[in-house]
Amino acid sequence: MKPIAEPTKKDMRHMSNKSANDAVHEGIESALLLLMREKPFDDISITEIIKRAKVSRISYYRNYNSKEDILENFLERFIFRTICVVSQFDGDTDGIEAWVLLLEMTRASADDYRLLLNAGFGDRILRKIILGLDRPNQGRDKALYIRNTYLGGCLFSVLSQWILDDMATDAHLIAATCNELMFSGLK
Repeated sequence: MKPIAEPTKKDMRHMSNKSANDAVHEGIESALLLLMREKPFDDISITEIIKRAKVSRISYYRNYNSKEDILENFLERFIFRTICVVSQFDGDTDGIEAWVLLLEMTRASADDYRLLLNAGFGDRILRKIILGLDRPNQGRDKALYIRNTYLGGCLFSVLSQWILDDMATDAHLIAATCNELMFSGLK
């Protein structure tokens, strides 16, 4: 993710409040992720983040309460995209195409995903995937919740391991294997 510079005051006047706020969010997220490439998450200060993002402390605290909140926001967007792709799993051929799309989308975010895993945020990623899959159900139907939890665990494990293995396995092989398991189960 490339860093996004803080817009000038002139630029800000021409942006809507949402656009300006989105730019601040992206700048802060980019700054944190860049800093995480340089040092452990726990060693990064808010001061370093706002200096790297070129935002004021007020802008930072208007949007976030903590460094963890920054990562939560990043994860929300990543998981939303993941769930949109997973919702396309509706048949053998379409499922393979959806898996490939999911893997390629994940490849594009692999460096950031790996940073989060290495910083110990795997449990949060897994939880967000499960909650994202179960969002329409919200835990009401317990059998569906268990299915969503199972699928979420599978997605998290496959994506995480693939990234940790430097994406050495061909995406189409993973897609075909995972799709077969989803529709035929273990034999």
